[in-house]
Amino acid sequence: MKKPKMLRHTTLMGTIVIWIALVMIHPISLHAANVTVGCAGATGTFDYSNITDALNALHAVSPRDHQITVSGTCSELVTVSDFENLRLIGTAGRAIADPGPSVAGPGFVLSVVQSTNVLVQGFTLRGSGKNGRGVGIVCCSNEVDFQQCTFQQGNTGLFLNRFANASMEASTVQNNALAMRISGQSVMTIGSLDPNSASTVIQGNDTGVQVDENAQASLYGSTMVENNSGVGVNVQGARLRLCCDSGQRQVLNNLIGIVVSYGSVDMIGPALIQGNSLAGIQLFDGSATLR
Repeated sequence: MKKPKMLRHTTLMGTIVIWIALVMIHPISLHAANVTVGCAGATGTFDYSNITDALNALHAVSPRDHQITVSGTCSELVTVSDFENLRLIGTAGRAIADPGPSVAGPGFVLSVVQSTNVLVQGFTLRGSGKNGRGVGIVCCSNEVDFQQCTFQQGNTGLFLNRFANASMEASTVQNNALAMRISGQSVMTIGSLDPNSASTVIQGNDTGVQVDENAQASLYGSTMVENNSGVGVNVQGARLRLCCDSGQRQVLNNLIGIVVSYGSVDMIGPALIQGNSLAGIQLFDGSATLR
């Protein structure tokens, strides 16, 4: 009579051990979720009506391994904080827009803070004008990737600060007071070494890219910095790289192409710097290496 009882006990314990082992091997899959957001102009049925509610709900379950697919125009200030492995994907006609000065909140339309491995793909990120908020900021975060995005109409298109590490490809940064600032020992890759990737274009801003405070910016592939009314790339106590054999970097038709003050610029592979009104490259206690 005891033997069946012991067998049942053994079977039950074996099941528990197997279940615990599976949880240890795949702990994240139990919490991962794919949700949809439908903002103004979207048609259909969606899980949430704004991105902020979706982020809050997902983070309450787990800060890891989520995808949010967004349709329509979301007029809100979005903060991605303490996430890992997050995909924020835009469908056709999607945008995140500054809701205006009457809405209190951070100084940027999209903020990525203390997060790792975040993909933002397929969005138009729009400010309310050059005297308004910034469009995007990445702070204290790693592996933040912007693909097929447009940053426009802000006091700053994208700001990297405090040891941030990010990349951008097949995107456009336009019509901002300052297109992009890389600061606080951050590292930014602009463009792609993939010859099949679309160009990243920084155009029509008052100033193009500013790199300072021991940060580093790399222009890869067929990245273009053009038609900015001031300096195309301004390096102050930092490093700029134009690399590599894939594609041709172009710095065209700015007031000054590249200014380097107490920093360095390395050009590796094809680069075209021409049509800049005052100068192609200016060095002030800086260095330039052409290979």
